[in-house]
This record gives sequence, structure tokens and C-alpha cells, in this order.
Amino acid sequence: MIEVAVTAGLVAALLGLVLAALEPAQGLFTTQSEVADMQQRLRAAHDAVYDDLVGVGAGASHGGVVASVAPRSGVAGSWGPLVAALPPVWPMRLGSRDADSPGTARSDRVTLLEVPPGAPLAAVDQPVAAADGTIAVRLGPGCAVGHPVCGFAQDMDVLVHDGSGAFDTFTIVSVAPPHLVVRHTLPDWPKVYPVGSALFQIESRTYYAREARGTRPPQLVRYAGGFHPDVPVVDYIVGLTFEYFGESEPPRMVKPLSDPEGPWTTYGPPPPADPATSPALPVTNCVFIATGAPLASPRLSSLGPGAGALVPLPLSQLHDGPFCPDDLAPTRYDADLLRIRSVEVTIRVQAALDSLRGPAGLLFSYGGTGQRADRYAPDIEARVRVTPRNLALAR
Repeated sequence: MIEVAVTAGLVAALLGLVLAALEPAQGLFTTQSEVADMQQRLRAAHDAVYDDLVGVGAGASHGGVVASVAPRSGVAGSWGPLVAALPPVWPMRLGSRDADSPGTARSDRVTLLEVPPGAPLAAVDQPVAAADGTIAVRLGPGCAVGHPVCGFAQDMDVLVHDGSGAFDTFTIVSVAPPHLVVRHTLPDWPKVYPVGSALFQIESRTYYAREARGTRPPQLVRYAGGFHPDVPVVDYIVGLTFEYFGESEPPRMVKPLSDPEGPWTTYGPPPPADPATSPALPVTNCVFIATGAPLASPRLSSLGPGAGALVPLPLSQLHDGPFCPDDLAPTRYDADLLRIRSVEVTIRVQAALDSLRGPAGLLFSYGGTGQRADRYAPDIEARVRVTPRNLALAR
């Protein structure tokens, strides 16, 4: 009996030593496994934002704009990058649901606009009000053969602009050739787009980080504009910031508007008339000012040493005006948004397990219950700068 008791004691002691050795290894395994998951979540968040940033600003590659908005043939910015007509990158939430106030500039969210590949482009055949109603589609070169409304379809999001810097977005409720029944997805206002204005499909993506609430973890969220719902993309994203870099030189005219073919400017909307041919009409808008010469002068100032350089665009510069198309439009935007050519994105992810997070501070955006520093899984942060190809075509 004595020998059995001694043997049992030795076995118990050995098991205790083994378990004591395994316990730190188990904790280390849990930490390393969570760190791997954090890296994967960070990669997924980066890929989601990067994929939409790369394509931002894509314009229609073909279409049926055949009417003219005098004195131009077609509408400025109908083809090619969107930046010829409006800003593709917005430092705010744009849409019909929980939109930021006009002229807002924030570092924690971004809205990206692009025309999907092969999207239909047409001219409007009747004036279009910035409200619910109908849009008459004028068929023209580039429209789908035999399609009564040039390829537009129900539930498609579309954008209308007239080359002045003004634009509005709609969702197609139904199709009644040659009309589209549409629902306005931006605030109504008195704007009426003339016959010949451009109409094309648009895709909008807003990204922001949503804070934790109840059992819901902090998340990277995507909003597709209009009446679409917000959709979680990746969990446990605790930080998302955007910084902007843009053209140091303001938009400049490269040919008079009397020339029948554009582009007439280096970027951005041209002035509304050519003083050489229509001296009675105003030639001042948010980016150009009348001089009496065929080529209007830039209204914006130079920000750097010269053409070709990209300069930081602080948020304070992106909401102080001048505003396009004017100071009262509900879709107004700071003219400096047209300068944006590159976006720097910072994403931060945290551990899902509270036990792997210590007190809130430098290492942890949100504190946890962890007590041992050797088992901490600190937040991981990554920064990447993206220069979308569609914003650099004219450089």
C-alpha cells in the first residue's frame, strides 16, 4: 500500500508538471491563432476597399449621347473619366439614407463613384427634373441593338448630368419605352436638366467603420447608395481613415468652347458658355471665372510647385468652397474634390477575444479582460495609398 501511494503521488506530480508546461503553450496557441485571424480580416478589409478604389472614376466607354447642349456637341464628360464632369471621390456619405450634410468632409468615410464596364449611356430626350418622375431616353450610337431604352433596366441606379457640374441620381422603378420611371435618390431641388443631358448607369460605394453595439462587433460596412441597405464586410474593424492627395494646379481650359470637340479643360466642368460666341451669357462657374477672353481663367489657386506634383488635400480645404454647381444645391461639393488623384487608407483591426486584449490605450482601441501581457494580441494597423487609374489618365 505504501508503494502504491508513493507511485500515485509521483504520477500526480509528473502530471502536474506536464499540465503546467502545456498551459502556456495552449495560451500561446490561442494568441497566435487569433493573430492569424486578425491578419486575414485586415487583408479582407483592405481588398474590399482597394478593389473599389482602383475602379473609382471610371466613366462610360460608349453610348448614345447625340444631342448637343449648346455650344457643345454632346455633354462634357459623357465619355471618359467622371472627373471631367463631377468628383468621383467624396469624403462623406452620399445617398438617400443617412447622408451627410452637403459640403461635408470627413476622414472616417468615403463614397466612390464609377460607371460599370459596358454600362449604357444615352441622352435624355425631354427635360428631367431633380425629383421622382420619368426620363425619356433618346436612342443613339452605342445603344444595344433592338433595345427600346438603350439597355437600361429596372432596379438600375443611374446618374444624369448636363456638363455644368450639377448631377442627380435615380433608381429605375420600371421601364415603359421610351421612358424610364425613376425614383430620385438625392434631395429634390429646382434643377431641370435640359434635353441632351447625359444619362448612364452609376455604382456608388460608401465605406465606413461602424462601432460595436450590444453583441454586434465593430465592423467595416459598405453602403451602395440610394435606397440600398448597409452591408457588413468584415468584423472587428476598429479604425478606418482616409487621406487625400491631388493636383497642385487648378483646372485650366485647353481650348475654347466654340471648338466642337472636347475635352475643353484639363479636368472638371467647363464654363457654361464661350464669351467669343455668346458674350451675353455668363461664363463663371465654380472652377472658372470670366475674363472676356476665349479661354476663361481658373478660379482655384495653385497649391504647389507646378504641374505634375500631387499635394496633400487637408479636410479643411475640402469643405470651404467654392461649391459646385452653386452654394445652394443639395448636391453641392467643394470644387477642390475635383483635384483628388490619390487616396491613402488606414485600416485597424482588433482581436475578437476579450481575453486577448488589455486596457484601452496605444495597443488596444477597445479594452478587454486580458491580464497577462504575454497573451496579448495588440491591434494591427495597415496603411496603403491607392492612385486610381481613372483619375490619372489625363496626367
